[in-house]
Amino acid sequence: MINTLNGGEPALTSAIKIRCSSLGDVMSDPRSKSELLSKTCIKAGVEAYLIQKYGKEKKQVVTDAIEKGLMVEEDAITTLSLADGAFYAKNEQWLINDYITGTPDLITESEVVDIKSSWDIFTFYASKFDPMDKGYWWQLQGYMALTGKKSARLAYVLIDTPEPIIASMQRKAWYDAGSPAIEDEFVNALIRNNATYTLSAVERVHIIDVEYDDDAMNRAYDRIAKLRIELNRVLEAGEELCPPKPH
Repeated sequence: MINTLNGGEPALTSAIKIRCSSLGDVMSDPRSKSELLSKTCIKAGVEAYLIQKYGKEKKQVVTDAIEKGLMVEEDAITTLSLADGAFYAKNEQWLINDYITGTPDLITESEVVDIKSSWDIFTFYASKFDPMDKGYWWQLQGYMALTGKKSARLAYVLIDTPEPIIASMQRKAWYDAGSPAIEDEFVNALIRNNATYTLSAVERVHIIDVEYDDDAMNRAYDRIAKLRIELNRVLEAGEELCPPKPH
């Protein structure tokens, strides 16, 4: 028997709240009609449970692209401010409701903004033509739900690669070349050229507008409620949260 609180919420997992950045995973559809929830959805729920119950967070693999995004965060906000002709300050407030939680990059009077720092000019231009990432769309839906805003913007911003990362890329190129006694200045210059840009603030920003979808968020809340129930059932039964794949 599943222990519940307040007319239906499972007791063990009723506090689980999904981060907006994981909302797209929760909303992924199962591959089989026999499955209530997708494995990706359950995995996101397990991670939320472990974070909130034990304070254990899965270590993120920090790639050069992720490191750059962290290093240029303030520069990206400044560039967007210059492009828009407005002053933006990073939001530091962690928002939460009964189902989701998150911290939008920017909150203005009329909208929320999430900033993605492009790795290079090629990925930046790809964002202009590729379909919007579903995970980003759900992330913005969550942010709008948390703030009550009806409009959001996804801002791709192209910032020069920081010097420490350029130096690391140059060292890697030197090592991959067999660690020659003399560094290849042409290769070093090529790496720097591909990592820095002579562009105006406007040219460095690409915006995708997103409107709030109330029906989508109601589906998300319903999915999270089902996820809580399923996690609770597994925990009470002593089953494996993520059973191994059959051979």
